[in-house]
Amino acid sequence: MRLKVTGVELFSAGRVTAQPEDTVWDAWDPLTRHYRRLLIHRGALAGVLLMGDCRNAATFTDLLATAAPAHVDWLFDRFTTTQPQVAGQNAMTKPTLVVVGTVWSATIFLKTA
Repeated sequence: MRLKVTGVELFSAGRVTAQPEDTVWDAWDPLTRHYRRLLIHRGALAGVLLMGDCRNAATFTDLLATAAPAHVDWLFDRFTTTQPQVAGQNAMTKPTLVVVGTVWSATIFLKTA
């Protein structure tokens, strides 16, 4: 269920009230005023409440429909546990090396300044 209350986006799906055997994961970002609450039952997502940032409402709806093991990373919009494709490659193309090299040099420069 997606709601709009006086300019604040809200999304709620699944169970709302935690039972003694449930676990509740929540996160509050005071800068963006975003709140996320995940209710975990027997290792799977059983309920979700999003306030402020509801872009991942469809993803959470899909996760509620499956019995996939819950991950605390879901609180931070990280829904995959696999490595990025480039990190698993043994060979990189020249443009990739230039980007990686530039980022690395900038990081070293900032640390030594």
